[in-house]
Amino acid sequence: MSTFQIDFSSAARQRIVGLDLGPTNSLIAFMDPTGPKVVPGASGGNLVPSVVSLNDDGSFTVGDDARRLLIDRPDRTVYSVKRLMGRGLD
Repeated sequence: MSTFQIDFSSAARQRIVGLDLGPTNSLIAFMDPTGPKVVPGASGGNLVPSVVSLNDDGSFTVGDDARRLLIDRPDRTVYSVKRLMGRGLD
């Protein structure tokens, strides 16, 4: 069995980031010297709903706020995209 050591001592640290894009929720995590850390969403939770809504000004709303917009703006809000990936338009 071999072992290895990661050197976290460099002054200009670059981070290794992992993205878990799920059909319902997504999360982003990175490695630091103590182990993986999850980046919380705007509401403070680790899991962020995989929902995106297009605003009138061309900007986007994501996560919990976008999920709330599903009722008022279903034509401008996308969810469950991962379930549709790889399928045809039919």
